[in-house]
Amino acid sequence: VDNKGVELQLHHQGKSGNGDFVYHASGNFMFARNRIKFMDETPWGEGHEYMNLTGHPMGAQLYYQVKGINKTQEDLENNPQMAGATLGDFIFEDLDNDGKITTYDQKRCDLTPVPEIVFGASFDATWKNFDFSLLLQGQARARFYYAPLTDPVSGNIEKEAAEKAWTLSNTSSNYPRIGSTVSNGGVNNASFYYRNAAFLRLKNVEIGYTIPDNVLFNKMRIKSLRFYVAGYNLLTFSGLKNVDPETSDESYQTYPQLRIFNTGVKLTF
Repeated sequence: VDNKGVELQLHHQGKSGNGDFVYHASGNFMFARNRIKFMDETPWGEGHEYMNLTGHPMGAQLYYQVKGINKTQEDLENNPQMAGATLGDFIFEDLDNDGKITTYDQKRCDLTPVPEIVFGASFDATWKNFDFSLLLQGQARARFYYAPLTDPVSGNIEKEAAEKAWTLSNTSSNYPRIGSTVSNGGVNNASFYYRNAAFLRLKNVEIGYTIPDNVLFNKMRIKSLRFYVAGYNLLTFSGLKNVDPETSDESYQTYPQLRIFNTGVKLTF
């Protein structure tokens, strides 16, 4: 395995002329990529080298490449089909051009839930008795395989899949029909469910105010009294809405992180 990467960190601090305003800013960026130079893997056969793991990153998976949805009878008749395909099912690319969709029509895709790019930025400042801090974090060059789930007990499915599904009354939909085996992302790994997991998140923000020293504090032996309000996971910009894009384990489709607000008082004696 060949590993390459780079990591950068930048820091800056400053203050106003009278010293009332003091700030610190920092940022980090990391890029890391690996390639399997050689793996003693079972060959897929001549003409199917695109399925090999050698030459790709660790964890790279095979996916059927989705071209669209069978919306009409003409689509079914004019495109190679996976066995059992009908209206509302995926149209897959015939990668080996043999006129049918088989296991050999899966392509090895490089991006995985483990991002190649991770970045972040922080900023904190004080002005007289006020203080402020902020943290941003994100990732890029990552993909998460997310196929809508069906509850095995109730049979309920996710709202997005139900509302967007192809039906006889919604033949223009680009989402597959419900109940299909061909388009079931848990049965056939399809590029349709190979989602962009890049995100930018406002991780936390905090604003505080510290009451200046006074005679009452001195009598009570109080060194400082600070009030603050804070928020966590306030904003997340991502194409993945139903799961946390930061999750790197596709076997656990975790809920998006909760938005949290709190307030408090810090008293020091």
